[in-house]
Amino acid sequence: MKKVKISFDNLKLGPIFSYLFLVLISSLLIVICLISLPLTEQFQDKVSYNLITKENMYWSKEYTLELETSQVPEIDRDGYIEKTRDILFRRLNRAGVEEVSVTKEISEEKDVLKVTVKSSKNAALVDNLVQNRFKVNVVTRKEDVDFDNEEDPYAYLLGENYNKTDFDGSTFRNVLITELRNSSGEYSFFAIFKPNITKKKAFDEFLDGKEGETIGVDTDGFVTPYYVPDTNPKTFAIPVTGGESQSTLLSLLYNSGEIPLSYTATETRDLEIENDSLNYIQLSIAILVAIVIVHLTLLFVVKEDSKNISRSLLSTMITISTWIAYLKISSTPIDTWLLALECILSVILIYVLIHNKESQIAITTSMVISFFIMMILGIGYMRIFGKEMILLLLISQFSIAFGKWYLDNMRKNLGK
Repeated sequence: MKKVKISFDNLKLGPIFSYLFLVLISSLLIVICLISLPLTEQFQDKVSYNLITKENMYWSKEYTLELETSQVPEIDRDGYIEKTRDILFRRLNRAGVEEVSVTKEISEEKDVLKVTVKSSKNAALVDNLVQNRFKVNVVTRKEDVDFDNEEDPYAYLLGENYNKTDFDGSTFRNVLITELRNSSGEYSFFAIFKPNITKKKAFDEFLDGKEGETIGVDTDGFVTPYYVPDTNPKTFAIPVTGGESQSTLLSLLYNSGEIPLSYTATETRDLEIENDSLNYIQLSIAILVAIVIVHLTLLFVVKEDSKNISRSLLSTMITISTWIAYLKISSTPIDTWLLALECILSVILIYVLIHNKESQIAITTSMVISFFIMMILGIGYMRIFGKEMILLLLISQFSIAFGKWYLDNMRKNLGK
């Protein structure tokens, strides 16, 4: 199989265009560097290039959840509590909550879970993830209830007016929240329920038996109606209100697992946090000085090849400047301590990649896999770090190839 390699070697221009192109590229690099430097936003009133740090966005809260275990067999009690704790943790971790702790307090009087979070995420989102059990059941209408009664316009929303079926949250392997055309031809969000392979036949037969009728999905006592069409195949999709923010919440609630126990949030308590933020200006100066000192040491003390040192220094500066410029322009919040760690690791990675040309693909592939596993299976800051390092690694690979082309052409044109 032919190796895929980023290269600018085939980019050949005439002498005049070559000069102009290098001037343009050099100007672009200077702009990126200026944007990435601290306080440069003060020189431009029309565009903001301010780095948004998370330190002042953090809040912390403790939730006390009292579990309903009186109707649970004693042999299953601990297992149910553990599963409830695991699903709550999974919800918050998938939502990107930075720090999560779920502890249990079991006694003869009551069983309690203490959920402690520290996050920069939307507080309402976290509240809903913790306080809502979100028990899902497919339900059918009771025959003795008049759903057309004008004096009771909300009868179709109440779970007490429906009969529960054998199809609950465990019936479905996934619930996809996506945009579809509604009855008026406009796009709106829907939750599409995809049954497990082992239960698909039974669920399809259930829907076929309800053609032309209105059934629904009961979540914690509130029902979303669904009219069963007489077409095949049937898509079991219910409307989602609230736009994109609500669809994000529902996707987490539907797909993080089915909590086996009912519970009540008896207390919520705000916690004080200490913001040990790093000074961005001092951090930038420290990173810049450290990069220069490291490369000067490699050049004059270790006696490394000057071409490799210049490539490494330029590639490092391009990578870090591009990353910080991206964070500023996109207004992406970042932890300053995590940014410092990413910059340090980028310096090491670029040096290793430049000095191991034969193993570049193997090193890059292994690092991407490692960061991907960290992003998927990690928790809290580990997930954030894995995702951002994959982006930084891709920028580094481009910077290494581009830096070689740029330096070669600068030497060639300046030597004429």
